[in-house]
Amino acid sequence: MGEKLGGELEGEFGGFYNKVSRTFRVGEGEKLKGTVSIVSAGSSDRRVVEEARETLVFLGASFKIFEDVGISGVHRLFNFMDEIGESTVSIVVAGMEGALPSLVSSLSKVPVIGVPTSAGYGTNLFGITPLLSMLNSCSPGVAVVNIDSGFGAACFAYKILLSLERCTS
Repeated sequence: MGEKLGGELEGEFGGFYNKVSRTFRVGEGEKLKGTVSIVSAGSSDRRVVEEARETLVFLGASFKIFEDVGISGVHRLFNFMDEIGESTVSIVVAGMEGALPSLVSSLSKVPVIGVPTSAGYGTNLFGITPLLSMLNSCSPGVAVVNIDSGFGAACFAYKILLSLERCTS
């Protein structure tokens, strides 16, 4: 049903339907200064990453995506930390125990927006476990949005980019 509806919307409005995030986008914003890093713990977080990506495209924010760099394979994260640290702000998406935003924040000097996801196994509790973990982060500079809210995280990152543009204009 979603793909059929997406095709109908694309035909009617000329936009783009992303079947992974189940979002429909019409147009793109004017390019802003700065870059957003979207970092995800695992492939099960893909839907939320795509939602953030589509929102950033619409808002005109530049971004880079770093996927599958979670705590269980932390060596993969270290391969990208220099690049992540050069961004203006990072959106970090994680399920399970939600520890990745704290780690990214402790290794970089940029603001981190934690996005807990309902994906995951064990005692994820539909996202409650990573939400509480992110809210209790001991690493400074982590803000947390609601469970599965790639949209909310992208909007917050956009506001950070906008405020920096105002400061440098």
